[in-house]
Amino acid sequence: MSNKIRAVIIDDMSDSRAVMAVLLKDHSDIELCGMADNADRGIQLILEQLPHVVFLDVEMPGKNGLELLDELKKSGYSPHIIFTTGYHDYAIQAVRQRAFDYLVKPINEDELRQSITRLRIALQNNHTDRDVMLYGKTSLSPARIRFNTRTGFILLNPDEIVYCKAALNYTEIYLHEKEMQLVTVQIGRISPLLEGTSLKRVGKSYIINTIHIKEVDRKDERITFHKNGKAFALPISLTYIKQLEEQMN
Repeated sequence: MSNKIRAVIIDDMSDSRAVMAVLLKDHSDIELCGMADNADRGIQLILEQLPHVVFLDVEMPGKNGLELLDELKKSGYSPHIIFTTGYHDYAIQAVRQRAFDYLVKPINEDELRQSITRLRIALQNNHTDRDVMLYGKTSLSPARIRFNTRTGFILLNPDEIVYCKAALNYTEIYLHEKEMQLVTVQIGRISPLLEGTSLKRVGKSYIINTIHIKEVDRKDERITFHKNGKAFALPISLTYIKQLEEQMN
């Protein structure tokens, strides 16, 4: 994980947002990435900034914080949620929603400090820092996969991918014959995100996107893809070809 903990604040009250922003300045490892004043803008902000933690008000006009969390879960992205509210009544619901913590307004600085200390520990234990995830399955954003790279991360629609090839602890993602992205995640961790897509795991080394297949040649042991008006081939064993055919059937 990077040294900074990315955070966003979602609260319909401008004074509450300002107070929380000031309180977070006392924690040098917290990076405030943005604020939103309602649930819809909050979801957009979360999916744009991909924060580690969301300081989320419960009672807001339109969708409340619990409804925002329900919507966010559909996207596949799961930051830590710290509810902030002036009402005690939501505590049980917050726990059921698996919130990381629950702070009652006015925010107590010591309670906030304790919560952030626990957050640091949780993020350190999750040291992979979400190197691959599927998110965006909402009415506000199409589904995409986020992959960490050696210098940052990329966001890809599954249909953009032609095939993936294992490269030790990394994965080569081919968007075209000569356009490849090296991502810092093993191919096995990508597979669980592919359910319901045209991407199929073939053996231990490949993920093939069936929508880009033009021809499968068993004799010459190759798959020819067609994308953006151009064709190119991937040499692949007959064993893998048979596995792919079984999945396509």
